[in-house]
Amino acid sequence: MPDFADIPARLYCIYIIAGGAAIVYDGEYPPAFESMKSHTVFFDHAFLPEGWRKNVRITVSGDRIAAVETEAAPAVGERVAGIALPGMPNVHCHSFQRAMAGLAERRGPANDSFWTWREIMYRFLDRLTPDDVEAITAFAYMEMLERGFTAVGEFHYLHHAPDGSPYADLGEMAARIVGGARQTGIGLTMLPSFYRYGTFGGAPAHPGQRRYLNSPDRFNALVARTREIAAADPSINVGIAPH
Repeated sequence: MPDFADIPARLYCIYIIAGGAAIVYDGEYPPAFESMKSHTVFFDHAFLPEGWRKNVRITVSGDRIAAVETEAAPAVGERVAGIALPGMPNVHCHSFQRAMAGLAERRGPANDSFWTWREIMYRFLDRLTPDDVEAITAFAYMEMLERGFTAVGEFHYLHHAPDGSPYADLGEMAARIVGGARQTGIGLTMLPSFYRYGTFGGAPAHPGQRRYLNSPDRFNALVARTREIAAADPSINVGIAPH
């Protein structure tokens, strides 16, 4: 049996129940799930590193899987009527786009395309405040968790105010994404995206892209600020995503 002691609970324990999913959280627990910090769950079947096993008890202590037992007997109240699978990562996300679902999904004229969809997106994001972004992000991440995604890679390019000017805190929008992740308990990799121009060949930016743009120096400062924001939470990582 492998040693599970160093495996964050979110990376392993997702269990499927009647078409839905529930997750053992890692990192900072949402207030509604404080009772999940130390508990056991029992499954008739679980997919472990060595393959499928029957009668599996998983013990979680703090934010870690403390023990995994096979061929166990269930105690009263710990059996989950489902199967346990490793949590899945969503490796490419723009969480704010969750709130524009339905705005562009319609039958259009023959020349309807990605580019017309992008125009709708520009008009939509021009209205988003930092509070909006944090609320949308938390909602999107909650839905991911409900469907079995326990970690997410956030390609984050909505950096600035609607007129393109940076917020007083250069990492304001990054902090709102992190805030949404902390509310839900999902594992997060922040990927600040670097936009310098509107398209290939150094073309000027579209007005709808103002919120994306940075010079190399300002982007480096943004990445550094994002790392500061994420530093206190071991379930959050930071990379970069040049575009």
